[in-house]
Amino acid sequence: MESLRGRGLVLFFLWALGMGALADTVTVGTGCTFENAIASVLPNSSGSKGSCTTTSSSTISITLPAGEVDLSKTVVINTSINITGAGALANTDATKGAIGSLGSNETRIVAPVGQRAFVILPSTSTVTGGVTHTTANTVSLSALSIVGGTATDDCASALGLSAVQGLNGGAICNGGVLSLSNVQIRGAQAQDHGGGLYSASGSSLSLTTTSFMGNAVLSATGNGAALYINSAPLSISAATFYAQCDTQAAAPATAPAACPGGTQTAVIADVGAYTNIANNAAQMSALTISANKAAALYSETKLTLQNSDIVNNWSGLSVPAGLSSALAASAVVGINDSIIAGNTNPGGQELDCLNLSSSNTLLTYSLLTDQGGCPTGTQTASTSIGFKALDNQGNVILAQSGAPEQTLLQVPGSGVDAPGVLAPLDNYGGNLLTHKPRFLLAYSSRNDSPIMGRGVSCISSDARGDKSTACDLGADFYQFPSSGSLSLSGIQGQPVTSGNLNAQLGDSDLLPYDGAGSQWSCAFVYSNTSLTQQAQSTAPGCAWVVPDSLTGTSPATETTNTRGAVAFNGAQDTLTYTPNGKFYGTANFEVRLTTTSSMLNADPNARFITETVLVTEQPSSGLSSQSLSGATDLPQILVLLGWLGYASRRYRQGGQS
Repeated sequence: MESLRGRGLVLFFLWALGMGALADTVTVGTGCTFENAIASVLPNSSGSKGSCTTTSSSTISITLPAGEVDLSKTVVINTSINITGAGALANTDATKGAIGSLGSNETRIVAPVGQRAFVILPSTSTVTGGVTHTTANTVSLSALSIVGGTATDDCASALGLSAVQGLNGGAICNGGVLSLSNVQIRGAQAQDHGGGLYSASGSSLSLTTTSFMGNAVLSATGNGAALYINSAPLSISAATFYAQCDTQAAAPATAPAACPGGTQTAVIADVGAYTNIANNAAQMSALTISANKAAALYSETKLTLQNSDIVNNWSGLSVPAGLSSALAASAVVGINDSIIAGNTNPGGQELDCLNLSSSNTLLTYSLLTDQGGCPTGTQTASTSIGFKALDNQGNVILAQSGAPEQTLLQVPGSGVDAPGVLAPLDNYGGNLLTHKPRFLLAYSSRNDSPIMGRGVSCISSDARGDKSTACDLGADFYQFPSSGSLSLSGIQGQPVTSGNLNAQLGDSDLLPYDGAGSQWSCAFVYSNTSLTQQAQSTAPGCAWVVPDSLTGTSPATETTNTRGAVAFNGAQDTLTYTPNGKFYGTANFEVRLTTTSSMLNADPNARFITETVLVTEQPSSGLSSQSLSGATDLPQILVLLGWLGYASRRYRQGGQS
């Protein structure tokens, strides 16, 4: 419930008497730009209001359509307000959120050249009956991409606070109560602190389904390439930080590529007077910090890190050298059901945890780490899985007694046989880039995974928004495959619209093409079962059409009615559907697919998922029918599977079934 902000108590009394509204809502559109809308709803604004029309609402809010908003100057917010767009870039393309063409549902706010996008003032004061009332400004930004931004002054000075020397807060300078939901901050810079966002003392910040990409600080003594928190509460629930300080990051020309501080610069810097650490807490869950050319997280707070991935950075989690449990009633760092591993500086040194020890860290639950400075835990429930070596790509190799060789990260494009327990950073559902967990072909049981089922007290949903089916380590919970259905339609004599089965695959990989002598041939998976002769050995995923003899029906009441022939092409990873003659009408059949996880099902006759396929072909008509009449006997191609790339490609775009 929003408290009374911006318009003061006087408006509340008018509203209570039915004489007026508490606040205004304005929708940006023709004749009403974003800056017009800002002028319409912010107190004491001198800007042009254009032809904006406001409506009564319980909160002050602005709604923006998809498209690009090029700011002419920094927007200074001096009241409580909600600003909502149509969506941020969905991170489903190969450029990982590059600055380029707008996404179809993206609302992009571009910061003015050499300026920030937003300054959020700490509070609003109103005078009623000679009494001054001061209320904190509560600001919500959602479904937006914020691109560019440069800090041109001391953020604290801009907020009217005691000056802190330095140019801080590239895209956003926050002094209020700020929440970001489904927001991206990309390509921003600051000379000193908070390349993407600076949150000043007295403020607070919460992030939900938010990402930071390609941000940097310019000074060798700067910190917080993406985010700098100065003695303020911080809450993160599902966020991804990647490609900070990276010379190859897709960022606007105004954004620097490298951070001069190197391993001394953290992506997130949560800084404060840690002598009073018990009163300065940070809660972080479903957090992914990956592929940054900087340290991942520096914390001077009472930190709880839950179900998170800190991997593939120049260093991992660090705390001040003087931090000890004597500063708080309990341990100051809690790491729960998380993965902190593979963080290696340019010199090849493993730096997963710096200045952490059992005296200041409470590993309440499980931690997957390579022991690069991480403590082993202080409770019997804690587990720490060690590593033994690096492979030739710099991947950490896990060492588990009796388990197959596994590396931490799958090399992009290396295919289903690559032994990485985490897939490359990509979109596997939802709005964030993450590392989905993987079942490997080398597993002989589900217990071989160091990630799946190793957690103790998981969060209710992961970074992709999926519910927990088992308590796994890391930001993503493994989604098992499930049987589904696919309905397609087309016109006789014309190709049928293609579809794919990836929505049913979950996080599993299809078994690869059956090469000669492959351990994972279909005959191997189905050895000594009734299915040995049924699965086609040349098909990826042991894919095959189910005959009536296995569906429990007689030929007189066939359920497998292809109305044609179905053939698998292992080289092209496609299924070709060829109708009988000039058939039109419906065809139905089942396809069974074997995945890396379904192959471990206890029942050898159930090592697959089933896809029920329904094809409906309508007769062609008119001129089209005559022109195609000589071509209706040609094979029609029904592409059901997009199997190339297996583990490295995402299995669907924009959501999880």
